[in-house]
Formats: sequence, C-alpha cells, structure tokens
Amino acid sequence: PLPALDADDEGVEVSTGVFHSCARSLTGRVACWGDNTRNELGRADTSARGPGFATAVTNAVALELGQYRSHALLTSGEVVRWGQAISSSGPDLRTVMADGAPLSDVVALSAGRFHTCAIANPGGGGGGGTVYCWGNDNAGQLGLPVPGGRDEAVAVPGLSDAVAVSAGHFHSCAARASGEVLC
Repeated sequence: PLPALDADDEGVEVSTGVFHSCARSLTGRVACWGDNTRNELGRADTSARGPGFATAVTNAVALELGQYRSHALLTSGEVVRWGQAISSSGPDLRTVMADGAPLSDVVALSAGRFHTCAIANPGGGGGGGTVYCWGNDNAGQLGLPVPGGRDEAVAVPGLSDAVAVSAGHFHSCAARASGEVLC
C-alpha cells in the first residue's frame, strides 16, 4: 500500500507521467510521487518526493498525467490540473477552462506528453460528445486549423460525436459514434 493513503482508503487507480506517478483512492483523494520539477506532484515546493497527497484533490474519479503536469476529472464533471501549463507552472489546482468558463460534463480524459484531450457534453443515446484539447500544439496534436499552444481547452472542429479519445506523444486520436477513427 502507498504510505500516503490511509489504511481504510484503498487505491483504485494509478496513472503515470514520464517522471512522476499518482494514485487515486476510493474516496477520491490523490497521492503523487516522483519528480516535482514543475510542481507536477501538487505540493508547495519542487523537490522530488515519495507519496503524499496532491493539493486539495478530494473528489477525483479519474487521473491522467503528462510529462510535467497532472489532471484529475472530478465528480462534478470538471477537470483540474496542476504542474506545468503553457503560460505558468505551480502546485495550485487550476480548473480547465473553455470559452472563459469551466470545461464541464467531461466523461473521458487522456493526457499526451505536453497536451491533453477530453470528451465533454455527451449527447444522449450513445451519440458521443465534443472533443476539447489544450496544451502544446507544435505538431498539430490539438486538431486545430491554426497550430499554437493553448492554456484553455478548445473544441476540435467537426468532432462532436466522439465516444473515445487518446492523446499520444505528439498526436491525438478519437473514435466517433459511427465507428470511424480520426487521428
């Protein structure tokens, strides 16, 4: 067992970045360990450490880690992140925003090396949802017509029927409700 998790709070998920890892407990708390160069452990300093709870994450339902950052999908359907962003780094939780408001109704999340994608606003009847991406876009991995890094989540044009998303090293792919896969 991880020392950071209470004996009565078992781990139910683990996610790894390049140099750090995090675990989610049954109650939604998140413990992270490893390299902390850019505050990816969610703690007040940048020292590498053993397991310890990330900054104030208490209601996570899923985790995704990139090279220098961490993300948690919350019970509210919103996503928080800590660690490196395009314009800043820090241990403080930052809600992922889209069009000036929190990205909401997120049902899936995938982190690549320096970017992250999510499916949000799913339609009823298995029709899928809209893919949003944020982070580095040096190879077009955000799927946007004009490349450029984004701190705020941006909807991928023409991709509002996704049922699965996966972010890779420098690329992203999504599966549509029709079964078509786009990368």
